[in-house]
Amino acid sequence: WLEVKGARLLPVIFRRLRQKLGHAQLTIAGTGVAGDVVLGDFDPGDRDHVRVVPGPLDAAAIRDTYRAHGVFFMPSLSEGSPLSLLEAMAAGAAVVAARIGGIPDIVRDGVDGLLFDPAAPEAAADALSRVLDDPALARLLGQSARQRACGFTWNATATSIEQAVRSLFSEKNQSA
Repeated sequence: WLEVKGARLLPVIFRRLRQKLGHAQLTIAGTGVAGDVVLGDFDPGDRDHVRVVPGPLDAAAIRDTYRAHGVFFMPSLSEGSPLSLLEAMAAGAAVVAARIGGIPDIVRDGVDGLLFDPAAPEAAADALSRVLDDPALARLLGQSARQRACGFTWNATATSIEQAVRSLFSEKNQSA
């Protein structure tokens, strides 16, 4: 339950989402802190709509959680290339994530998920509302996300790095 992962932003976004969609439910997994600590950051009217799973989950439980929920939300303020994002995409979850760090390199906005400015909680709530209100959109984003995640393999990564290094050396040799 870290600030950099959006811990202080998430309750604000969820409050706005619940104002739009009173039925919205939220599961927060892998916080590393007790559920009552996490719930304490939420508006009292939202707490009954938030489930906290503090401990680490094994791979099967993570996969089942992503599939059961269908939408993966990442309000981080800083990220590299988050494994949890790739796991959710591989499980076919529709993604709503902050446009920060390496996330836009993974998620194509409007294709594999919806991206929002991390400093704009209203935009995050709007994006979540859009996906939750439109099951067909959520399904399309989830299918695209699953296909996209299949391209992020170790072999594909190694090939990409090799191409970048070759290109760099080629440019250096041309300028010498």
